[in-house]
Amino acid sequence: MTKARTFVLVHGGFSGSWSWCRLAPFLRDAGHRVYAPTLTGSGDRSHLRTPDTGLSTHVQDVYELLRWEDLSDVILVGHSYGGMVITGVADRAPERIGQMVYLDAAQPLDGEGLVDVAPLSMQYAAQTRRILDGVDVVGGTAFESQGRQTAPTLPALPENPTADEIQEWVDAHDTPFPWKAFAEKLSLRNESRVRAIRRASVNTTWSLRSEPESEAAQRRLQADSVWEVDTGHNLQLLEPQQVADILVSV
Repeated sequence: MTKARTFVLVHGGFSGSWSWCRLAPFLRDAGHRVYAPTLTGSGDRSHLRTPDTGLSTHVQDVYELLRWEDLSDVILVGHSYGGMVITGVADRAPERIGQMVYLDAAQPLDGEGLVDVAPLSMQYAAQTRRILDGVDVVGGTAFESQGRQTAPTLPALPENPTADEIQEWVDAHDTPFPWKAFAEKLSLRNESRVRAIRRASVNTTWSLRSEPESEAAQRRLQADSVWEVDTGHNLQLLEPQQVADILVSV
């Protein structure tokens, strides 16, 4: 019987706790504890977005969850931009982390922002950069078009969705995201201790094929255990059972 573990799932940019809705049930049904916080300024916490909301805010979000819930031996999982966040959290509370899992995620070094780790993606995101309610944001234009003062109409996800239906659902849920979070540099106080934590890298075939052979991209292949899932970037929604199985196995 698999030992019950504690998973903390950290979503990527533009996203929220909703992005784990297909994956989390598999983990819970297997007897594991699952926490999936929404980062400040995104998803159901988009109303808390301010000009100061950045990477350090999001690191603090997850750190406070670990502290107030008194979590230990955590499997800390980050998707996409969430890789930036979990790296910062591991620096703040290494004693609480049992393992780190990067789901098609940024794997930064000290002094890097997402603009350094994934420059091509950030150049694309920057094309939507604008000031919204006094905050420098990117993305989430579909959500924005529904109006900030009224509750958006969010579509339901079909029971057995196709990849296209999942993408349409994600696009409808994505919220404008603070540009500062992507530009802010990660500041690690003890990088060697962070690197000592066991690390798994779960990559998608789509990302491995589409990214250039940069040094940052190569880090995805240098973890303690490396996996490849033949799907798109939102692997936790596209292949939830397979990803859940990997998370339990690591």
